Amino acid sequence: MANPTVRDIAQRAGVSASTVSRALNGYPYVDEETRLSIQKAVKELGYPLTSLRKSQQTSRNIMLLSGFEELVFSKNQNLIMRELVREFWRGARTIFQNANYNVTVQHFTPHSAELQRRLKSEKIDGLMLAGGVIEESFIEELEVNDVPLVVTGSFLKTRKLDYVVADIGDGMDQVVTHLAATGRKNIALVNGPANNNASEQKYNGLVLALHLHGLEIRKEWMSNSEIFMETGYQRTLELINRFPGLDAIVYGDDTLAVGGIRALKECGKKVPQDVAVVGFYDYEIARFTDPPLTSLRLDQRQIGHMAAQRMILLVEAKPADRQPWLMLAPTHLIVRQSSQPS
Repeated sequence: MANPTVRDIAQRAGVSASTVSRALNGYPYVDEETRLSIQKAVKELGYPLTSLRKSQQTSRNIMLLSGFEELVFSKNQNLIMRELVREFWRGARTIFQNANYNVTVQHFTPHSAELQRRLKSEKIDGLMLAGGVIEESFIEELEVNDVPLVVTGSFLKTRKLDYVVADIGDGMDQVVTHLAATGRKNIALVNGPANNNASEQKYNGLVLALHLHGLEIRKEWMSNSEIFMETGYQRTLELINRFPGLDAIVYGDDTLAVGGIRALKECGKKVPQDVAVVGFYDYEIARFTDPPLTSLRLDQRQIGHMAAQRMILLVEAKPADRQPWLMLAPTHLIVRQSSQPS
């Protein structure tokens, strides 16, 4: 055929023209059977790929806004927290590389003049927000730039945006189901900061799960804390001194649980015989506590995958077709000795 077009390929392969374009440009969300059919049609029709190769040299530009600059780039900071950022970035990077997208990482602080300068002076096709506390005023500043925005890790109830977050509600149900199956009835929570969206989700998820399992819910068993081992230690001492009958404590972060285990031992409580302990995020340290820590794993790499795939869809879509999505990534309870009586 003389001068075949993308539409000719689409007709021969039995797919849409947009699917042909995505397959020829190497985007990841085209199944292998479809990709092979398109490649066969290209060969049969003699479609010239010269122009395609030229177009591939011009990549899309995505800016990843990270609230964890010191955790990502500094060797002197908390290595535990760096795990989350590292896994998220690995997941997102794989998708973007396969799609021929460039990604730059920019640490953000609210109302950053440097960030606004870059957004105005550089060609940015999409923004991803990962980590840190999200302020609504900051989101408003980003929306002014009129580029697609994907937010991960947390969400604002007042803003309809594209979010990719862990399914914390289902995760807490897994936690309570496990604890109830081992006979635990008095379950406390040592949560993260009270003004944090993730902490609110954990609290609401635990309360709902306790209700569904017919277990007692007492607000005085629920506390908030900055996320340090020392604060986990202190909150646990306070809980056990006030409520010695507690038989399980859920921590909003593995870091808090490490301090909590030490406090329980100092109070003469055996873990898990007297008090079961469950953490959150399943950091590497969870395998090395004494006893090893049961923890709810959030698959940060999968969250990165999902966020990057959603970003590519938004960038390629017409502005009128960009409807906000809330995407929930699954969680998995990793059971170890801290909650499982031998």
